[in-house]
Amino acid sequence: MPRVKGQFSYKPTKADIQTVKNLCLVGRPLSIIARCCGTNGIDEDTLKRHYSDIIDNYADSMIGRVADSLMTKAIKSDTTSKNPTLYEAITQVIKRVVGVKDEDV
Repeated sequence: MPRVKGQFSYKPTKADIQTVKNLCLVGRPLSIIARCCGTNGIDEDTLKRHYSDIIDNYADSMIGRVADSLMTKAIKSDTTSKNPTLYEAITQVIKRVVGVKDEDV
């Protein structure tokens, strides 16, 4: 869609990129993410045009990195007995990887 005369041309900033990443990671709707970009917000089409890769992949990428980190700690036996929260997180990741549901345990 061509730009209407008088509309501003949006250019992503480092702050906007980080905002989009953070809000995608916590699952906020695109309408809210768009309102948080630029000085007065942007529309969803502009958001999708500039940030489609982040919107489509960032949350899964971060979840993968966290899971990898937890699995590395589990393999190294990284003092999970001294940290019950870490132990529980590792347990949940392992359950998901092998497809075990809480009600199966």
